[in-house]
Amino acid sequence: TGGQRIEQLARARVEDFDADTQCLRLRDPKGKRTSPRIHDVPLIPEALAAMQAMHGGAVGPFVFTVTGGQTGVAYKTLGGYMRAIYAAMLGAGEVEKGAFTPGDLRRTVETRLAALGIGKDVRGQLQSHGLGGVQARHYDRHDYAQEKRAALEALHHLLTGTGATVTPIKR
Repeated sequence: TGGQRIEQLARARVEDFDADTQCLRLRDPKGKRTSPRIHDVPLIPEALAAMQAMHGGAVGPFVFTVTGGQTGVAYKTLGGYMRAIYAAMLGAGEVEKGAFTPGDLRRTVETRLAALGIGKDVRGQLQSHGLGGVQARHYDRHDYAQEKRAALEALHHLLTGTGATVTPIKR
């Protein structure tokens, strides 16, 4: 999904997904705002498939889940899954010593998108940060849906395309 905050994803409910636009509507309460900012994230086909797989055929109300939709996944729970994956990767010699966290994923997505030439404005729109200035609040009404989708497709290609490599993250 582009490195969204786990807390935002955990709050997302089935009714927050718009099948027509293929976007997931998140609410960003971060910062000095009285009501959360609406943040639409386009989902590429692989993200849609993952979203459906998380539910395993269940119909619970939460989208980003490990309980068939009954609850949204907590940062701590996701971190536990990531620790298990890290341990397996370490045992297979795929990574060096030094665990990674869900926050590392967000930072890595931002960094990799920058390396792909995705501009700071589009990265900010995708990850919902740096959008509180006068220009964004009063003048720029563009939804950036196409640009966000293109950034996600470029990221997906980087991760799955020919020549994709895993680079150890050092603290």
